[in-house]
Amino acid sequence: MWKRMAEAKCLPPPKSEPPKSGIRVENNYGIAGERVHIENLTLKRARSGRREVTPGLVEADPDMRTYATYLVKRYTRVAAERSAD
Repeated sequence: MWKRMAEAKCLPPPKSEPPKSGIRVENNYGIAGERVHIENLTLKRARSGRREVTPGLVEADPDMRTYATYLVKRYTRVAAERSAD
């Protein structure tokens, strides 16, 4: 709405003078990227070893963990055999 009013020159004149700045920009070419400084930031996580085992999950029971590994290997073998047929 303001843009259309400004284009139609229907806006009232400003009540005060615009603030005087020390910068006078006539052409915007190159101004936006004049002072850009880019650095690479690398975040390193502290290695605390292995995380704590959560009780109640498969990882907490060594027998179940071994069984889960067995099932995954068996599934991938059977899936590979079926896809070959």
